Amino acid sequence: MHGPMAHTPPVISIVDDDPSVRRALQRLVQSAGYTGETFASAGEFLDSSPLGRTACLVLDIHLGTTTGFDLEEQLAAYRAAIPIIFITARDDAATRERARRSGAAGYLPKPFEGQALLDTLGLVTAQALPDPAPADSCLSDGGRDARSTAVNVSGSVKELTDGTVRSVDAAMRGGMALYRKSRPRRSCQ
Repeated sequence: MHGPMAHTPPVISIVDDDPSVRRALQRLVQSAGYTGETFASAGEFLDSSPLGRTACLVLDIHLGTTTGFDLEEQLAAYRAAIPIIFITARDDAATRERARRSGAAGYLPKPFEGQALLDTLGLVTAQALPDPAPADSCLSDGGRDARSTAVNVSGSVKELTDGTVRSVDAAMRGGMALYRKSRPRRSCQ
């Protein structure tokens, strides 16, 4: 697309000290139509002046000399309203609780399914999603489903279906099996 109406894909910034994770996540988000930018550290991220262009930050919690929580606190001090999806290889109750208290848009323990990240990004960025089905469609919730949930970039929810609430809640607890089980299953028969 060209001209003033051209769509600019949301920028997803990825901060992880593992180069293979950065590369894999960048490929994943780009395959879904986002622009992916990667950073090896919190300092590298801050030095790049990403605050005005980042739609969502995928942030590893353990970054060597600093933590993702340290970066989240710096961003809060700057009053930067960037939604954060925390990722970690060291999942425990205290870490999950700290992520929850921070107001994180998501929390995914490694390894996680790529679709779990893309689902969370879709909620956070309100990425160009398919139009909701008409009210008389086969969807039991009046044409809304988890993919049609509207969320603004600051992360405040405009509308959620019950299935989305269960899915996000389960994903935040780190239970991907629960997440898959609670996702609404819809089919037209």
